[in-house]
Amino acid sequence: MPDVGRWKRGKLLTNLANALDAFVVDGGKELRKEVVAEGEAALQAAGLAYIPAGELIRCCNARLPELPISGDRRPGGSTWQSLARGTGSVEVASLNGYIARLATLHGLSAPLNRALTEVAPAFERGERKPRSLSVDEVRALAAA
Repeated sequence: MPDVGRWKRGKLLTNLANALDAFVVDGGKELRKEVVAEGEAALQAAGLAYIPAGELIRCCNARLPELPISGDRRPGGSTWQSLARGTGSVEVASLNGYIARLATLHGLSAPLNRALTEVAPAFERGERKPRSLSVDEVRALAAA
C-alpha cells in the first residue's frame, strides 16, 4: 500500500463501532453512522487522510469473506470478546478515546465517542455486563 496510514485510519473508523457491539443491547446499529461520522470529522479537521469506512469494508469483504466456524455464528467483535473473556481491558480508550481527543484538539466535539470512552471502565471492571447499555443511555451520556 503506498499510503498505509490512510488505510490504518480507515480501519480505525470501522473499529469505532466495536464499543457499540460490546456495550449496547442491540449493537447500537443506529448509532454506528454517527460514531463513524464523528471520527471522519476529527480526521478531516486534523488533515489526516483515510479510506472511508464503507469502502474499506467492501474491499476487505471482497478479499476475506466471513466464513462460519464449525457452523457457529460470530458472537461479537474484539471488544465484546475481551469483555466475555473477562480480560479487564478493552481498546475503547485507544480507539474512541483517540477520536474524542483529536476532535477536541481541533476545536470539535465527538460526544458519542467521548461517552463510550467514559463508560468503558465500568465494563472493564465488570460493573456492567456486556450489551447492557441502551441506545438512550448512550445518547444521555453523550448529551451530558
